[in-house]
Amino acid sequence: MLDQKLQEQIDSFVEKNRNQIVETVRALVQIDSLRGEPLPGAPYGAGPRRALDRALAICKEQGLSVADHEGYCGSAVLPGQEGEIALAAHLDIVPVGEGWSVDPFSATLRDGYIVGRGARDNKGAFAADLYAMLCLRELGVPLRHSLRLIMGCNEETGMKDMEYYLSKNRAPDFTLVTDCSFPVCHGEKGGFSGDIIFPKPARVRRAGGGVARNIVPAQASAEVDCQGLDKERILALAGEAEGICAKMDGDTLMVSAEGISFHAAFPEGSKNAIGCLLRFLCGAGLLEGEDFERGRFLADTLEHYYGETLGIACADAQTGKLTCVGGLLFEENDGLHLNLDIRYPVTASGGEIGKKIAAACKEHGCSFVVTKDDAGTYVPADHPAVQTLCRVYRELTGSERAPYTMGGGTYARKFPNAVAFGPGDPGEKLPYEPGRGDAHQPDESQNIGILLRSIKIYVAAILELDKIL
Repeated sequence: MLDQKLQEQIDSFVEKNRNQIVETVRALVQIDSLRGEPLPGAPYGAGPRRALDRALAICKEQGLSVADHEGYCGSAVLPGQEGEIALAAHLDIVPVGEGWSVDPFSATLRDGYIVGRGARDNKGAFAADLYAMLCLRELGVPLRHSLRLIMGCNEETGMKDMEYYLSKNRAPDFTLVTDCSFPVCHGEKGGFSGDIIFPKPARVRRAGGGVARNIVPAQASAEVDCQGLDKERILALAGEAEGICAKMDGDTLMVSAEGISFHAAFPEGSKNAIGCLLRFLCGAGLLEGEDFERGRFLADTLEHYYGETLGIACADAQTGKLTCVGGLLFEENDGLHLNLDIRYPVTASGGEIGKKIAAACKEHGCSFVVTKDDAGTYVPADHPAVQTLCRVYRELTGSERAPYTMGGGTYARKFPNAVAFGPGDPGEKLPYEPGRGDAHQPDESQNIGILLRSIKIYVAAILELDKIL
């Protein structure tokens, strides 16, 4: 355990730099770093490039040696003697979506939180990583391993940035991915996605929903031809349906559905707006014949987020249940596409899951195309590094929480020796109603006190890992 004097020195450092830490987070949150069209030197577009430039400049201003890895990612190094421990965070974000109470890029300070897209996922973690390194430098404690802060630009849409980095650079001896909650996430489910493709229903002129594949959609809408139907009855049914808003424009019904948005890896408690929309269209008699059967099948798929409707429900002792979320509904030349985001147990097979989905879709006149199959990761809970990190967290917080696994995907799956480690507090209660304030939600908020505390945990963890690796 850290001696009392060292703890006091760390606390003093964090308090002295409190304002700078907060402003570091805010400077990055104020940059819209959503993936865009690739540009020279910016493979993920102008937004991630701007965020990376700012992060590298901040590190350089603090006297660290920095490297720009061709715009895929960046890194900053605090030299040691031999070997390397890495801290990895990402600077890219998911789409903003609707329902914000503030400008999502204002980095608003409110009641002890920084509010803005990316504040919690994952720009706050970058600041915590950086200031943990700076604290260690100021303390003057000799480290055997070099410390490298890796700043990614493609975590939310494929993690190809880390694949590129590892193809050009030696892998760290151990990597702490700071993109989850404490104490230690030692396993992540596999990530699988694909599109269910089906004919646009005869009466539907337009339909769409969702903002990103890895977010349970909060909004969906459609325009439906109601010629020859009882329009008053349809509007009455819409008025009785929860989360449905509708109006007529001549013979065209303009209908929208509202859901509750959660991260696709943690769908429990969410409400899928696309599923709500399809259920209403079926119930109101707006889908007929084969369209009705398909609509009911798809609505069932979206309402049961453990894959029961598709025949893919499974679980294991290591990482738990498979989850299945339909995050996007959009139109292409070959029909409507419903994208599925699936997180599967580490002992399951993405290939087998794809076969079962394709078979279920075929029975209902749909086809299925796989777009991603990314294997999960698992480090045994009794691994010395996992046990060391849990001990550090326990000694500094008094928490007896055990290491855990999750459906969320982090850079830990890309590095050969890695776990996800904070900075989130698993006991935090956000000051919002469900569906607001967390990662990927409106009013995404980073608790400043929790972020500052994580710096002390990271400093202690690095000191302990440096001894055992």
